[in-house]
Amino acid sequence: MIPCSPGPEPEDFDARVRQRGLRWLENHPKPTSPSERKGWRPQNFWTELLPRLKEAFHDRCAYCAMYEPSPTVDHFVPCAADQNLIYEWSN
Repeated sequence: MIPCSPGPEPEDFDARVRQRGLRWLENHPKPTSPSERKGWRPQNFWTELLPRLKEAFHDRCAYCAMYEPSPTVDHFVPCAADQNLIYEWSN
């Protein structure tokens, strides 16, 4: 297996992603009914840090460790499963 360990959380990640995301979630909680949940997506504050995310993961997908030429964001724990982890660097 190819190891893919992320680099350290960027210094401004908390302010630019986590805190902004948590404030957004306070105002836009995940709907409880299945019909409303279908179109619900969290605000993607993490895209502002895509170049650093790409660097931190050494141009690899953290899930499958394959080369990823353009930075993307996905979550180990899906957004629909646990909204508390949406804006966490570890996820």
